[in-house]
Amino acid sequence: MHAETAYLFRHVLMRDAAYQLQPPADRAALHKLALQLFEEILPAAVLRELAEELADHAREAMPAAADHRERKELGQREVSYLTAAGELAAGLYAADRAVQLLSRAADHPACDAAARYRALVTAGNARIVEGMFEAARGLLQRIDTAGLTPAQHCEWRLRLAEVELRTGQNARVLELASQTVELAESAKLPQFVARASALRASALMLWGKLDEALAQYAHATEIARQTGDEIALIQAEVNTASILRRRGCFAEAEPLLRRCIAALSQPGRERSLAIAQQNLSNLLLELRRYDEARQWLSAAERTYRQVGDRNGMANVIGARGIQYHYERRFDRAAEAYREAAERFHELGAPRGEMRNWANLGTALAQLGRHDEAMDMAQRALALARRLGDRENEGVYLGQRAVAHKLAGRLQEALTDFRASLAITDNETGLRNSQVLVNHCHACELHDRLGNVEEAQRAADRARVIRDRMPPEHWQQDPDTVAVMGILDRYPPRARTT
Repeated sequence: MHAETAYLFRHVLMRDAAYQLQPPADRAALHKLALQLFEEILPAAVLRELAEELADHAREAMPAAADHRERKELGQREVSYLTAAGELAAGLYAADRAVQLLSRAADHPACDAAARYRALVTAGNARIVEGMFEAARGLLQRIDTAGLTPAQHCEWRLRLAEVELRTGQNARVLELASQTVELAESAKLPQFVARASALRASALMLWGKLDEALAQYAHATEIARQTGDEIALIQAEVNTASILRRRGCFAEAEPLLRRCIAALSQPGRERSLAIAQQNLSNLLLELRRYDEARQWLSAAERTYRQVGDRNGMANVIGARGIQYHYERRFDRAAEAYREAAERFHELGAPRGEMRNWANLGTALAQLGRHDEAMDMAQRALALARRLGDRENEGVYLGQRAVAHKLAGRLQEALTDFRASLAITDNETGLRNSQVLVNHCHACELHDRLGNVEEAQRAADRARVIRDRMPPEHWQQDPDTVAVMGILDRYPPRARTT
């Protein structure tokens, strides 16, 4: 009989029955022998691929241990193989399996503090990649930080800061990033300074503080170059391109994003690649290059699916709504915005939820459903206030005012417009096309109510905002052009000397 066929069974149940009929002590001895033989004859790369099976061998071999020392050693080997199997699953974007294996490792009696930290950080990151931020926070908060090394402390804080960023807790992000920079500089760990600076920049960008964010990204880029951290360097450049796009610097942003996409098109960089692809799609959409925008959004969708990123998939759905909106297919846009908002709500990502409720409101307004549009603006406004996002609070107050105006509730509209413009004239939204539209609507409302001086002020302010924006942001949008027609009735006032 050949060795290859000696232990083949006609059915899996026959194999299991034969296994169970062996005396427990003999079974444990065979598992111990199998583990020993595998470790002696197989290279490390193969052992890593078989890590879950080897962990099972270590567990089943426990009854055959000669003494307490050997039982402890087998337990540690089980933990090591469970961790390796979990890391392998995480690398394949099998988040549920990764978290299951890594949690078994972290909860094992033989797991020491260092191994527990490694398992829980990896499990938390798997949930972050998947977009399950509350689950990620729960795993990271299980870590006992008392005995961590400076490098572990920095890593833990950065992972937690990423969760806080995705759940809209910008103040907490800045706090964690600052703590990381202070610790990393004192411990001579510059790679963490670069990553913390990038996270701080992301929080500032979400608050609309683009100049401060750009300075932080420049700082992160310089440190990443010095330390040779290519991934951190590319991620900082992707986010820099995002700021350039928001400022209308498309000629600078587009080639930068294309270079980043080329550099990220390697195994292990898929999540960053998807973000860059979606950023490029957004840019092309603003340039009205619709076919290219669709192609890059589809590429981002495929990449997000590959890594199992639910947050990314919700972003794609919302971006598809924006594409429908630009094409004036408002019913399809409304469907996409609603689905995206609901998905973000399920994921506990309030910033994405807020953005899509607001977009849904604008689509419903285009469909003449003004009361529903006001409800959506109210939802977005409540989230902006909860997040402390003053710029968007002003924008959404203006959006609610427009809904009041279109529904004929002029006094309510006037109150909201005044509150909105008081915020947006003192915040950083002066290149925001929605703020421009809000000023034009306010001008038209004051005109209807006979408030000539206030109408003139709103028209003057609208022109200031328009002139600070790239023409592409408003010239190709017929709705914006139409509402700006009111400015012709209130030409610029002559300057007096």
